[in-house]
Amino acid sequence: KLLTLYDPSLPADVPACGFGFGDCVLMELLAEKGLLPELEPQIDFVVVAYNADMKYNALKVIALLRQAGYAVDLLLEPAKKVAKAFNYADRVHG
Repeated sequence: KLLTLYDPSLPADVPACGFGFGDCVLMELLAEKGLLPELEPQIDFVVVAYNADMKYNALKVIALLRQAGYAVDLLLEPAKKVAKAFNYADRVHG
């Protein structure tokens, strides 16, 4: 009956067989077989906007750095304290 949602002219009863699994299952299988690569984050810079007024300029800086070929991450929520920004950069290896 799912086919009729896509095309009402199709018959409602079509014999079929299906199989599916998601990316979580793939991750588990790869890990179980020892085939999951250990990838380190490759961030060159972390840019932080300390308040909403700085966000536009932060995005301009990010665009320039990315145009120059750097991998850049943005701390999405404003960081009122510098320590929060440094902690985030440490976590993402920026």
